Amino acid sequence: MKREKVNATIRIDKEIWELSKILLPCSRNAFIEKQLIRYINSLDDIEELEREINEDKANLQAKEEKLNDLRQMREFNNKNKEIIDKAMSVVFDIIKEHGEVSKTQITFIANNNHISEDVLTSEVKKRNLKISPYTKKTEETRFSTGGLR
Repeated sequence: MKREKVNATIRIDKEIWELSKILLPCSRNAFIEKQLIRYINSLDDIEELEREINEDKANLQAKEEKLNDLRQMREFNNKNKEIIDKAMSVVFDIIKEHGEVSKTQITFIANNNHISEDVLTSEVKKRNLKISPYTKKTEETRFSTGGLR
């Protein structure tokens, strides 16, 4: 199906018009029509590209937020690890002297280091250290307060 054509008058510099007669790979009419079609289609491309850029910006922002969350989590875990390591050094002192640590001592150490008793107990169990249900009477006070002597 052939589209209806219209006659239009345009004003172009004479030298450009003459050069276009020589250099264009097709008729000037066909070239101008193709360029106009390209331009009109590019408007859709611009809108599509803007939409893609906005999506990419939203994705980037979400990734930056996730990165910040992960950094904060790492920082929290590092601080938590330092606290657990400090508490575990007291546990090691007790085990070194008594061969075991009691549940009561774990409670005192956890409270003094402001960590959960369950977290400290889990760490002691993870290292296969012996936990007794009671505190030995000999020199228990040296360690039951979190290593204060």
